[in-house]
Amino acid sequence: MSENTRSLILSIRERLKTTRLKITRNALLAGLLLTFIIASSVWLLAVSLEAGLWLSTTYRTILLATVLLAILGALIHQVGIPLARHAGWLSGLDELSVAKQVGKAVPEIEDRLVNMIQLTDGAHSHAPDVFLDQAVRSLGETISPLSFEPVLSTDRFKRYGMFALLPVIALALFIGASPATFTDASHRILSPTENFTQPAAFSFSVQPGNIEIIRGDSVSFGINVRGDRMPVGVDLEYSFDGEVRSSILGMTRESAGRYTYNLRDIRQSLRYRAISEGIESEWFTIRVIERPVIQHLNVRLDFPAYTALTGQTLDPNVGDIVAIEGTKVSIQLSLGGASAESGKLTFSDGTTIDLELDTTAAKATFVVTKSTTYSFSVISFEGIRSDNAISYNVEAVADASPSIVFTAPEPHTELTEEAVVFLTARISDDFGFSTMRLYYRRTESRFGSTDSVFSNIRIRNVAGRLLDQEVVHDWLLKEESGLDPVPGDVFEYYLRIWDNDTVHGPKGASTAIYSLRFPSLAEQYEALDRTQNDTDDKLERLMEEAESVRDAFEELRDDLRRKPESDFQDKRRLESLQSKQEQLESAVDEISKLIEEMTEQMEDNDLVSEETLELFKELQQVVDEVNSPELMDALNELQESMQNMNPAEMQKNLNEFEFNEKMYNQRLERAVELFKQMRVQQDLEEAARRAEELKNLEDKIQEETARLQNEQKAADANKEKNTDEKQQESSGDNQQKDAEQLAKEQEQAAKDMKALEEKLQEIQERMQELDNAPSDQMQDLADDTQDQELPKQMQENAEQLQQEQMDQAQKGQQQMQEQLSKLQGDLGQMQQNMSGQQLQLNTEGLRLALEDILILSERQEALRITVESLSPESPLLRESAQKQVTLAEGLTIVADTLQQLSKKIPQMSRDIQQHTGNSLREMGSSTEALSESAARRSAGHQKSAMTHLNELALLLSDLLNQMMNGSASGSSNMSMQQMMEQLQNLGQQQTKLNQQIQQLLNDAQGNRLTTDMMERMRQLGGEQEKIRRDLKQLSRNRMARNKILGDLNRIAEQMQESIGELQQNRTSRRTIQRQQQILTRMLEATRSLQEKGKDKKREGRIGKDIDRPSPTELSQSEQIEKLRRDLFRALDSGYAPDFEQLIQKYFELLQQIEVER
Repeated sequence: MSENTRSLILSIRERLKTTRLKITRNALLAGLLLTFIIASSVWLLAVSLEAGLWLSTTYRTILLATVLLAILGALIHQVGIPLARHAGWLSGLDELSVAKQVGKAVPEIEDRLVNMIQLTDGAHSHAPDVFLDQAVRSLGETISPLSFEPVLSTDRFKRYGMFALLPVIALALFIGASPATFTDASHRILSPTENFTQPAAFSFSVQPGNIEIIRGDSVSFGINVRGDRMPVGVDLEYSFDGEVRSSILGMTRESAGRYTYNLRDIRQSLRYRAISEGIESEWFTIRVIERPVIQHLNVRLDFPAYTALTGQTLDPNVGDIVAIEGTKVSIQLSLGGASAESGKLTFSDGTTIDLELDTTAAKATFVVTKSTTYSFSVISFEGIRSDNAISYNVEAVADASPSIVFTAPEPHTELTEEAVVFLTARISDDFGFSTMRLYYRRTESRFGSTDSVFSNIRIRNVAGRLLDQEVVHDWLLKEESGLDPVPGDVFEYYLRIWDNDTVHGPKGASTAIYSLRFPSLAEQYEALDRTQNDTDDKLERLMEEAESVRDAFEELRDDLRRKPESDFQDKRRLESLQSKQEQLESAVDEISKLIEEMTEQMEDNDLVSEETLELFKELQQVVDEVNSPELMDALNELQESMQNMNPAEMQKNLNEFEFNEKMYNQRLERAVELFKQMRVQQDLEEAARRAEELKNLEDKIQEETARLQNEQKAADANKEKNTDEKQQESSGDNQQKDAEQLAKEQEQAAKDMKALEEKLQEIQERMQELDNAPSDQMQDLADDTQDQELPKQMQENAEQLQQEQMDQAQKGQQQMQEQLSKLQGDLGQMQQNMSGQQLQLNTEGLRLALEDILILSERQEALRITVESLSPESPLLRESAQKQVTLAEGLTIVADTLQQLSKKIPQMSRDIQQHTGNSLREMGSSTEALSESAARRSAGHQKSAMTHLNELALLLSDLLNQMMNGSASGSSNMSMQQMMEQLQNLGQQQTKLNQQIQQLLNDAQGNRLTTDMMERMRQLGGEQEKIRRDLKQLSRNRMARNKILGDLNRIAEQMQESIGELQQNRTSRRTIQRQQQILTRMLEATRSLQEKGKDKKREGRIGKDIDRPSPTELSQSEQIEKLRRDLFRALDSGYAPDFEQLIQKYFELLQQIEVER
């Protein structure tokens, strides 16, 4: 047989095999379905017989056996036989049988499939194999495309399915109509040997049956009656444990066959049953058990250590918690009722914590991490859970982030030569701080490199536990940060603070980014010029307003002298005059502050020499001395005399005010003239300094130009050797950028030079307003400078740099350096000549004035002796009056000379003007007394005039000594030892003051301050003001600025804040903190001075106030002896020979007077 035929036959036989399996499966399914029909029908019949007949055990056994035999027979016949045929144990399902079934089911096949199988199996004729193969293949090809599925008919299934519905429907109807009957009958059939009693007419279904309840619970009983008839009523019979007799209760009928009863507060176990008409249910038991009970709750909170909060125990049975995250919560429970086997603490998110149980207690701990709720549950050994669980709230308070903000300086600050920035920041947090750091970087630089990232240093003076505080730090850029700022540098900086949170980790906060700029010298001088221009304008306006006040006074004075009495309009004019004078004094105070600001600018930025700086400080003292209480007192007295209608007193007060007003205007004129003179001197220094700065800048540019030129030559030399075009291009780009940067610097230098030329012209114009100033020489210097066209040269040099013409650029730079060096030298020489010439003129003028004062004193003493010997009727009194007038006229001339000198000499104190004026007044009073023939009174005035003249001579002598020896007054020459002693003394005063403030606050203890306390508070504010003034004076010392680490000016500002609070009675804890900061900074400044070592300059001691009784007034001989000693000291101090002769002459005159007496 060929392979194709064999393959065809195998596929057909495989299909027959599959068909055989399907026939077996269908037969099994049909058998099972038929078996189900037979089983359900037989069971329905059996149950119906038992339900209707209540068969005995014998008949029930026979009935059950019959049912089982019927079901077993059906199962064997319908299921077993098909399985046996499939297994081959029985015939009827072999291959030929299946083929025959297929042939019958498929008409197209008929017996072809059987023939093919028989031929294949050898049941054939002796025909040749070829014909046999051809016949088999022909049959196979005919059968192969035909389906065998028709042999698997489903008609039988449909038929059986319809029959199966009948018993199923019958069973469903039976069960639905009487489920209990069906269930009971089935149960009896399945239990054939068990005897069953036929039920009564009705039965009970009792609820809740056997149960366990918690002591005190109530139970609802429910009785359902089932049967052919319903009873009239149902009773509940029950008895508690230990009771012999039962109790019977009538139950309530709710509906047909339904009875209920509710038994409340059951405290003891019992048994019960339902009874009615002699029919009883079985006994049921209710077992009473106890529930575990949570009786008391105690909660303790242990806050995180970093908060420094003490632990807190909540009130009993209080479980609501408000706590910082990280707080440990410890819970103690007191238990009652049944013994607890287990317990849990349950949170709202479902997480639980097992309770640690003891006999009558339980405990648990957890850490607060978030807001939630929690409750407790305890389970007894019987599995009973505690009820009525209370839900407690947990409010988790998050640790707030810290806050920090700068309070000083301003967001954009200019740096001074000292390179110190006084930082003040306000920080706050809820629990404290761990670290503060200062971040900084250089963002712009003229010649140096810049920083892309921030560097940082730690700030250590942060109080970790102080929640709201002001942190003060003196940032020393050079010492702390290693920075060396140069003009043009710009820095950015900010502070960052971290709190002390150890639960989630420290949280940080930062200030805004502030900037520092180191202005160029030209910019610093421009700022100084603006301040000076503002001061100049205010002085001019002040002079005009003072002139207006003087005119108003003269008009009022003339009117009052013409009228016997003043009227209301005069009083109004006087009040207006008083108001204007007060405005003048306020304007003077404002100018004094401007000059102080100007001086601080000079000092902080080192813009002037030490000598010029001292002159401006003395100028400020001169301005401070312009205002005088005598003038306002005279006004007040004049106003009072006008109100009292006292013409004589009014005229006296008019004269008094006129005298003080004249002196006020003289002091004001002096301040204006001194300011103009000093400004010219400062302008000369400024011009020389700016010329020097430009020269140094040209030096720097020339060095950079030479470097670029060398790099360019090296690049050209390596150009042929280096084949890397990218590297050559990069190197060329860098050189071009450097050249352009130098060109920008040169262009800026051209602008600065142009500004310097304009400054020279301004100086020349200001010199024209001064006497003895070299304005012509200054004009020549300005013209020569403009002729050199330095700005133009610098601009051309910048263009050469941009075009990389390095040789020409270097030549031009060298030339400009020489020109600027010469300009600097000329300006310095001019300033030196001007100062020297002015000093010589001032010294000569003082010497002549002192000589005149000594002569006037001599003549006044002689006249006093003469007048003392005259009687009131002596005719020589008129002659003496004429001599007194002559002396007064001479002193007036000297006073005018001193007034003019005071406009040139800032060191001249106000006492000189005061003694001159007082002496003139005493001479005038003496003349009036002589005209009234009052010789004794006149001698008294003459004595006073002589005393003022002698004091004036000593003041002029000291001033000459100071000017000729070149020493400056004040604290500017204070040695380091003196500064240390003064700082220590101020520190001791501050310590005592802090203790007094603390004691006062302790006495108040949160109560309202009494009047005495408020007065004491203001006195303490006055003491703080005195310490502040002394500290402010000390801070003006140049050595203090260079040596002391702490900022004395900042300390003074803090003192000013405390003074305001003390005087306004607004002290608080912050006041104490600030006072402690003040003391700490003063001690740091003292230690800083000690660490610097001893000063090489001579040391001195600071005078201390010693309380002692004042001596009595000196007698005439004692006054002369004192004057003699003073003149001896003057001679010992070393004067010029001509001045020594003058002092000696005056000394001899004094001796002659003493001999004559």
